[in-house]
Amino acid sequence: MSLAIEQRVDRPLQRSALHRLRTRWLRWAVLAAGIAGAAVAVARRTEGLRLDRSSVQLAQVTRGAFEDFVALTGEVVPRETVLLDAVQGGRVERVLVEEGATVKAGQPLVQLSNPTIQLEVISREALLAEQLNNLRNSELAIEQSRVALKREQVELEFQSAKWKRNAAVDAALAPSGAVARVDADDTSETASYYARRLAVLHGAQRIERQLRQRELQQVAESKLALTRNLEYTRRQLEQLEIRAPIDGAVTALDVHVGQSIAPGAHLGQIDVQTGFKIAARVDQFYAARVALGQEAQLSLGGRDVLLTVHKIYPRVDGGRFMVDLVFAGPGPELRRGQTLQVRLFIGETTESLLVPSGAFLAHTAGSWIFAVASDGRSATRRTIQLGRKNPRVVEVLGGLSAGDTVIVSSYESFGDATAIALE
Repeated sequence: MSLAIEQRVDRPLQRSALHRLRTRWLRWAVLAAGIAGAAVAVARRTEGLRLDRSSVQLAQVTRGAFEDFVALTGEVVPRETVLLDAVQGGRVERVLVEEGATVKAGQPLVQLSNPTIQLEVISREALLAEQLNNLRNSELAIEQSRVALKREQVELEFQSAKWKRNAAVDAALAPSGAVARVDADDTSETASYYARRLAVLHGAQRIERQLRQRELQQVAESKLALTRNLEYTRRQLEQLEIRAPIDGAVTALDVHVGQSIAPGAHLGQIDVQTGFKIAARVDQFYAARVALGQEAQLSLGGRDVLLTVHKIYPRVDGGRFMVDLVFAGPGPELRRGQTLQVRLFIGETTESLLVPSGAFLAHTAGSWIFAVASDGRSATRRTIQLGRKNPRVVEVLGGLSAGDTVIVSSYESFGDATAIALE
């Protein structure tokens, strides 16, 4: 009985040991399969992909002139534009021209009405007219005072001369008794009285002359200030009529009869028709390399046209800033709003090793490239150093030589391959 029990116990123990052994071998087999798969994957990656030559774009490294330029999209705009703003607000009574019309400086464009301003101008004109009238009365009073003093001077000079003669006659006749001594003395005293009055009048005239000059100067200055105020007041009425400030073409005039216009509102613009310029947006990455006077070039009608940077706007919007380019000579026939492709030269042209620009740059950041073997049947990764670039070519600083053939198309489908077989 006990022996049977021992046999039943021993049999399960033997199966458990065998099971553990089988499990261990299975694990080693799986691990070996994984290692083999990884080795195959590494071998495949190292050996490379197989691609059809027609599926990639090949280019040759060459030595040539590198033009350091930025490609810009520019818009043709008038060389000078003047904005039309409403200095005074009001209601639009008449629109005298249409968009696109050619106008002369001073030509009326829009007529506004504003009863408040009109009443204020009338009131101020009346007040200023009254003040000017008071100044004229002051001038008249000053002149009347001068005339009165002059009249008194004439009278006193006459009396003084007459009594001086009478005194001389009486003094000559008094010793003979023909004229009483008392009468002679009275005549002498009267002559002396008029002489003193005349001396006092001369002193008063000198003081009055000085005061009159100062008063007349003040009156003239006051009249000038009041006249200017009156002109400004009347100009407020004139500003209700919007006139063309320059000769040109009305390219925007968005107003309608009956519309209410606020003071300072923008009504439109006038373009000077003496020439055009190119307005272009430049990536802020090149902000430090763009300067006034730099040259630019555009191809138009089979010929290259030269431009220069005329103005750089400091404001950055959406990562870009604006520049104005003007033609170095007579500009070609252009239309406002026309779009043109412009090359802005931001550096000197130098002799360099060049590789064409391609989609490979987006994947490698310019740090490596696939170089094709001399037999043309394979390509391998090669570390390179690149310098300046333009939309056409990239400057090669190291890692390649003239005559090398490289793949410049996208590497997106290459994965981590380090070598490629070309069929």
